Amino acid sequence: MSNIMMSHFVSVIVPVYNTEKYLDKCIQSILNQSFTDFELLLINDGSTDRSGAICDAYALQDERVRVFHKKNGGVSSTRNMGLDEAKGEWITFVDSDDWLKPDYLMNLYACVNEKVDLIIAYAENVMPTGEILTKEHSNGWVSDDNFSDLFSKYEMCQNTTCWAKLYKTSCIKNNKIRFNENISMGEDTVFLYNYLVHSLLIYISGQVDYCYRDTSNSLSKKFYLFSMEIEGYKQMNHVITQMFAIKKINNIIAEQNLKTLKAYYVWRILKCLYNPDAFIPVKQRLAVIKSLDFSVLEYIADGDTVKWTILKWFLRHKFFMIYDSLRFINTKLKTYAQKSYWIVFL
Repeated sequence: MSNIMMSHFVSVIVPVYNTEKYLDKCIQSILNQSFTDFELLLINDGSTDRSGAICDAYALQDERVRVFHKKNGGVSSTRNMGLDEAKGEWITFVDSDDWLKPDYLMNLYACVNEKVDLIIAYAENVMPTGEILTKEHSNGWVSDDNFSDLFSKYEMCQNTTCWAKLYKTSCIKNNKIRFNENISMGEDTVFLYNYLVHSLLIYISGQVDYCYRDTSNSLSKKFYLFSMEIEGYKQMNHVITQMFAIKKINNIIAEQNLKTLKAYYVWRILKCLYNPDAFIPVKQRLAVIKSLDFSVLEYIADGDTVKWTILKWFLRHKFFMIYDSLRFINTKLKTYAQKSYWIVFL
């Protein structure tokens, strides 16, 4: 029977883009899993290196491997193609520069029952130096009755990636949960949180079998096109607001953690507004500032507390023009001061 027609218990979706340096290790770690009832979907997002050829070679070696080539459209469109093509009862995502320990799928499979909608695991961070950062995590069940535990006890404001988790395919399809293709920052968090809203029973597994390669050019450390930053903020603001409306967030720590996450996206917008490499007209800056949710202002932290205390005061009292003028002037001063010894306060 053709592997295209075969049905497996798990669909492993790997978005691939110019990762020939790491791709073999990633694919080998998946094919060498102790749990074997899976299909591997390699979605090549228009790679310009040898990544596409590497994918094709593995498809010839193992019938569980299915390869799809597409024009470059970003990680969200790539994962969405994987969702469209997946035939497994469950879905998990793996990034093409990461890898799995041999029992990753087996340990997730052991947590499956007929009622659970989502299984959440954790990852160890492998630093560029080779140092491995990991810690122990507890197991537990989460339903609507103790939903707050996700964000107080199980660190779901930090564990916001789409990988290291097992999703029920029917839940994704029935609720039309997709990756937003208009954003490249926080797209996996929006997907995950949308899924959480539709999950009735969640199992938290303490396993740490996913190996995340922490690189210096990690997406989380970058700023993107301003339009994408705005869309990312809107999506995160919407999904967290929806979560507060639909689920029981009755734990003060959970509430604070979610508001802190929300505040992070506000902070990103405030930083991007004054990016010297992308000039934004004053009218547009003011319109954006006025649209932001400053109910989470107290949860925004910046390195210079004196500076941020002053700036927050202007925002809190809606002196937006003064705030904007100070930030804009500061940006100009920093630009001119790069080759001088000026001291810039703000």
